[in-house]
Amino acid sequence: MAKDYTICIGTVGQGLWHSPDGGESWLRMRQPFPLESRVRALALHPTEARTIFAGADSGLYRSQDNGASWERVSTPEYSLNLWSLAIDPSDPETIFAARALLPCTAPRMGANTGRSFPWIWRKSAPSARRESP
Repeated sequence: MAKDYTICIGTVGQGLWHSPDGGESWLRMRQPFPLESRVRALALHPTEARTIFAGADSGLYRSQDNGASWERVSTPEYSLNLWSLAIDPSDPETIFAARALLPCTAPRMGANTGRSFPWIWRKSAPSARRESP
């Protein structure tokens, strides 16, 4: 019996997996995710039921068809290593993203070595704002 819901799972090292039939079958999404991607965050759009965002070690991705296909989203810092995502329900054009810093990039960020930095990204804004917790 076919199930009428979709499941998407992000993994560390195996990218993103998609099941269009409630878990009966699974497909590893290879494009546009790089091989051995780490997809640590998924967020559902609050007003567009078929839209899902994925935060990975290679940036931000979007699906507009319940996870059946994905595209990379152009962001001010193209290859953010994203660990967490949230979408503002009162302003769905605003995505909050937290990223992990690699040890080699921490010194240029100041004294916050090893901490995550939240990013706020708006589709209409020309750049992201970085705010330290």
